Amino acid sequence: MTRLKSFAAATALMLAGCAVGPDYRPPPIEVPQNFTSPSAIGSGKQPKPSLTAAGAPPVELARWWQCLNDPELDSLVSRAIEANLDLGIALARVQEARTKVAGAVGQALPSVIGSEGAGWGTGQDLTRSRVSNELRSGENGTGLNQVTQGVGVYTDWEIDLFGKFRREIEAARYDAEAAISARNAVLISVVADVARAYLRLRASQMRLAVARRSVATAGQTLAYVQQRYDRGLTNELDVSAS
Repeated sequence: MTRLKSFAAATALMLAGCAVGPDYRPPPIEVPQNFTSPSAIGSGKQPKPSLTAAGAPPVELARWWQCLNDPELDSLVSRAIEANLDLGIALARVQEARTKVAGAVGQALPSVIGSEGAGWGTGQDLTRSRVSNELRSGENGTGLNQVTQGVGVYTDWEIDLFGKFRREIEAARYDAEAAISARNAVLISVVADVARAYLRLRASQMRLAVARRSVATAGQTLAYVQQRYDRGLTNELDVSAS
């Protein structure tokens, strides 16, 4: 019994040492644990959660643009997410990667296949080309003049001794995670581009409104100075200066 246990342990150790490929370890990426305002840096004080308004809850970073409280911007972002082609392609790649994960898991599981067929004629084996070769190989026609029907189920399972399927499943899952990260990156880029363009539009509209008010004020000033000149209360220098 002791020798049997030693042999089993040695066999397990040998198979573990023959596993396909090394374990994947993601590269270390240094990211800040939290985000603080510039005024809190170096003060030695714990940063307080930022509020969108007095007594309002903190802003959800995943939907940061909603803190601007602009329904038009919210609508533009929603429409851009629904209609952006790059985002649709990235989502399709995520679905493809998840399908590959399911396929890799399916390869590691036993497969059960059923087959049946029937024929009529004068041949010896009328099930040829009507049932699968695996099922035909198990036929026993001894004592029969003809084999006219065949039906059965067969299974197939490759034992994953060296970790081939485990590595394939692991690689497929990491590929799916990479596809999800790529999709998130596209989503962040789309939202940022829409918000940037919208804010620039609003800034241009504000500058245009200020310029129009300035033109209107200058026109009123000119009319006032012109009236004073027409009544002889001032000279042409004030009109020219206006």
